Amino acid sequence: MGLSPPRKLEELRAVLHAKARASPGQRFHALYDRISRRDVLEEAWKRVKRNKGAAGVDAETIASIRALGEESFLNDLSKTLRAGRYRPQAVRRHWIPKANGGRRPLGIPTVRDRVVQTAAKLILEPIFEADFKDCSYGFRPGRSATEALEAIRLRGAGRKGNFVLDNGVLNFRGLTFTVTGAQVALDGKYGLRKEDLDFYGKLRMHAKISQTTTGAKSFVLKAVDPFFRKNGQTEVPFKITGQRDHPSFGLDLHHKK
Repeated sequence: MGLSPPRKLEELRAVLHAKARASPGQRFHALYDRISRRDVLEEAWKRVKRNKGAAGVDAETIASIRALGEESFLNDLSKTLRAGRYRPQAVRRHWIPKANGGRRPLGIPTVRDRVVQTAAKLILEPIFEADFKDCSYGFRPGRSATEALEAIRLRGAGRKGNFVLDNGVLNFRGLTFTVTGAQVALDGKYGLRKEDLDFYGKLRMHAKISQTTTGAKSFVLKAVDPFFRKNGQTEVPFKITGQRDHPSFGLDLHHKK
């Protein structure tokens, strides 16, 4: 069974997404009535049924709702929402045994609450999706951690080095790659959320710094050539800070060895 919402709901989601993308500061003040729409609740109910799952604190199961009548269930839920009388119930706590002998807590909402939560997601998701960067993969529709790792692998093709992903920050160690006429070695970190850069490294090349330009600049740079020559090649310590769209490059004499 496909995951695409019905046409009218898909059109509503497309409109919300377009408005959010066109006006990042846009505030959406009237969304509650969208959540109580019958087509939204029907799609939410389909998704909850598809995911199956256990009953919550009220012991009401998906099977019991289907037996009593899905139409009656959705009508009652829609009326309750429109009247402003809907209140979520407590979440049932369930413990899952772990391999190390511990237990992992799992919260199970009631089926009714799961339908409302899914309905809210259907309406809010296209709005928040407009703010995400293309490099974001966590908890997004149609994306996964596996795809994030594959994107990192493809972007790093032809480069060597190690990295550790921890709490939204990529920590690089010994990243090396080549550019025209030079080899680059980098250490540092890249924040995925704000796309902030904090790198330091060395650029090594056979040419002298003064030989990378011409005219008066070349003449002036000849005075600094000896400071960056090491073992018969030029070695320039540098740093990269700022953000991905607006990086800042500079000499990094602090890490110079």
